[in-house]
Amino acid sequence: MKKPAGICGMILLVILLAGCGTSSAPRAEKSSPAAKAEPGVGQPVEAGDVTVTVHTWAASQGDDFSTPAEGSQYIVVDLEVDNAGTAGYPFSTMVMLSIVTPAGYEYSQAMYFPEPKFPNGDIPGSGKARGNVAFEVPVNIGTMSLQFSPVTGDSVRIKLQ
Repeated sequence: MKKPAGICGMILLVILLAGCGTSSAPRAEKSSPAAKAEPGVGQPVEAGDVTVTVHTWAASQGDDFSTPAEGSQYIVVDLEVDNAGTAGYPFSTMVMLSIVTPAGYEYSQAMYFPEPKFPNGDIPGSGKARGNVAFEVPVNIGTMSLQFSPVTGDSVRIKLQ
C-alpha cells in the first residue's frame, strides 16, 4: 500500500525537528530572582553594566495633586543606578521597574512623581542617576521587592521589607 506523500513528509519533518537543538552537554538552568536570597535596602545589586541600589523607601499618601485610590498607598523608592559601562545606558522607570510580591502580584510605576524625581533617559558611561520612583500598592501589601528588569539580561530584585 502506498502512503500519501503528505504524511511521510510530516513524519520526516518531525524526526528532523526532534533531532535539532539537542546537545550532549546539559544546559545550565537559569535561576529565578526569587530562588536566590534577595539583597535588601542599601545593598548594591549588579545587572550587567549597571548597579542598582535602593537607599530608602517609605509609604506615602501623596500630595495635593496626586493621591492613591481607597485602600492603596504609594511606595516611594529612593533609587540610584550606576552605569559602569563606557556607553550610555537608556533607563526607563516605567518600563524597567515594578514592585513584586511573593504571591506573584506586580505593580508598575504610579503617576505620582515626588521630588527629587528619578531622571529617566540615558545614563552616560561611568555616570549615575538618583531620585525617587513611586508605585501604587495595596495598604496591606506585606512582603515586597523592587524588581529591575533590564531590556537584556536577567531581572534582579531588592527586598524592601
